[in-house]
Parts: sequence; structure tokens; C-alpha cells
Amino acid sequence: DIESGAVEIARLRFWLAIVVDEKTPQALPNMDFKIMQGNSLVPTFGGKYVNLNDKKRHINYQRISQNKTLLHKLQTEFYGSEANHKTELLIRIKFLILEIVKLQMDYEHQLEIQNSAKTIDLFNPVVKEGETDEEKANLINLCIDLQKKLTDENNPISERAGIEIPFFDWRILFSEVFSSENGGDGFDIVIGNPPYIDSETMTRAMPDERNLFASLFKTAKGNWDMYIIFYEQGMSILKPDGTLSFITPNKWLSIGYGQKLRESCFQYLSAICDCQRIKVFEAGNEPVICTLKKNNCSSISISRFEENKTISFVQNVDKRIID
Repeated sequence: DIESGAVEIARLRFWLAIVVDEKTPQALPNMDFKIMQGNSLVPTFGGKYVNLNDKKRHINYQRISQNKTLLHKLQTEFYGSEANHKTELLIRIKFLILEIVKLQMDYEHQLEIQNSAKTIDLFNPVVKEGETDEEKANLINLCIDLQKKLTDENNPISERAGIEIPFFDWRILFSEVFSSENGGDGFDIVIGNPPYIDSETMTRAMPDERNLFASLFKTAKGNWDMYIIFYEQGMSILKPDGTLSFITPNKWLSIGYGQKLRESCFQYLSAICDCQRIKVFEAGNEPVICTLKKNNCSSISISRFEENKTISFVQNVDKRIID
């Protein structure tokens, strides 16, 4: 979740569930790198988009790849280590995450400087002042500053381990899920209640983010609403034969802006549960619960959420009769 409060509540509820279910008290599990705060749609650092999934080979590409491999090794060690060693590993993991971001930002920053060069002639290029990407330079400086704090031995190790890194990326922070060494190719299950933000609100309140999303997601066409691209992102982090289930407005199933999404996921759509008979959300949308399985499904199971909170099966629809 993008909201820190929602993440803390999720951790608390998880811990309480464990305590209630256990007959004999057990040590509570470490939730680092398991329940996390972050932007579900794009990799971010310091609230800014970071293109860490860029597959183009560049001057820092090999070092980034090596660091990602080491990061996965440290995270695997972290989950099975003793308490004292966990603290040391946490610092090393956070330092390495910052190093990966710094290397990518350095590459992009140098690229911006080159692109801003104005050529007077072939042998006398000059860079006009103020045209370099200051945002990336600031992010590099933030990485360096946080790395210094992590390694400052004048401060207690527990305090350094608790330093927050304002970074999230699915494939880096859940490396055990995506690592080729583990045969990982995504999550078994993706469940969500994507935010409902309509196109008009995005255009007015977050135009830069909307433009970024439109450039990254192929289903972001027409007057698309925010939840549309959550389906695309959810499927991208789902393993083959995995299952995705979202509750969203039902409009994408029929109106124009949902066409690209319908085209991309129709083969995977396995179930639709109509929730119109109960008031699920205060906003008054007519939601459906759609289940997608990442394999070819020949039919769609249709059901209905009744007012008494039971689910009634309606019918199976053969996809061959759907135009």
C-alpha cells in the first residue's frame, strides 16, 4: 500500500492473528521485506520514478546486475538468521539497495547531461547551464546521505538498521519471488482493491503521474481510470498458472476505455461476481469481483453477491459465444 498507516495496520492485524491462533506463544516473525509500503504501479525512490527494469545495457549495467545478485543472497540469509545477525544484514541490505539506485540514477543523470549538450559545431559541444536533470542529481545525493548514516558507527547499530529507505520495487525487494536462481517468476496469488481514481481527477490533480502511467502501461488508453492499469500490473507480477482477484467498478467490462484491458486479459478471465445488490463502497460504484488465472480459460463462471452476504452461482459462459 502507498499509505504507511495502512501498512502498519496490516502488520498489526497479521501479528494479532498469529497470537490468537497460537496455543503456545511463539516469537513473532520479522515483517521486513514481507509487508511493505510502496507504489504498486512503478518503482520509486524518494517518491520519484526510477527505471530499474530498463534492460538496455549501459555503463553501470553490469555493476547493477552484480549488486542485485548479492542483494538476493543477503535477503535469503536475512530471513533465516539469528536476531543479532539480522541487524547487521539489514544495514547491508539497505546500503546495497541504495547502491543499486545510485548507479541507475548516475547513468540516467550522465545521459541527461549528454542530451542537453548543444552542438555549436562537431568539435565544440557546449552544455547550457540549468539544463541538466537536477532531480536525478538530488536523488543521487539522497542515496549518498543515507549510506553515510547507515555506516556511521558513532550511532547505535539498532538505530542505523531502523533508517527508512524511501524505495520500492517488486522485483528487487521481493527478490525471492522473482529470482531466476529460485525458479521464481512471480507471485502465486495477487489480491487487491485498487484505488478508484477517475480520469478527470487524475488529469486535474496528478497530470504528471497520469502521463507517466500512460507511457508505461499499454492498457492506459482513452479516458482510463486508475484501476485499469492495476490489472495490467497485477498480471505482470503473477506467475504462470497464478490467480489474480480484484474488486473494481464494473465499467471496464463494457465501455470504451476498457477495450485494451479486455483484449489483454480476456483469455485469462475465469470468474465474475456481481456485487450490485449490496453497497460495497460509499462512492456508489457498481463493483464486480473479477478472477483471472494466468492460463487459457475456456469459460467464465458468473455469480452474484446477494444482500444476505451469500454468493449465488448464476451460470458458466462459454467464451466462444462472446463476441
